[in-house]
Amino acid sequence: MGDHTTAFIDSPTIGNVCFDLDDWGALFTTGRDHVAGKAEAEGKAMKQMINTQWIYPPSAASTPEEIFAFVSFEQEGKAA
Repeated sequence: MGDHTTAFIDSPTIGNVCFDLDDWGALFTTGRDHVAGKAEAEGKAMKQMINTQWIYPPSAASTPEEIFAFVSFEQEGKAA
């Protein structure tokens, strides 16, 4: 996809984990020290949102340019 690179910037979302625990629900933890955030039905809803809305594969008909524009790390005119 070209030579475009973006510098890595540590994010507070790095380290977030969501464990699906079947009928009980799910446990969503945040940060590098994995502080419990959402649990049971609320955690399960978060897991489902992540898997169906936040992380969703692009259409097979998408061009590389469309995919790159969708995942662009540009924020308010500055590279992240």
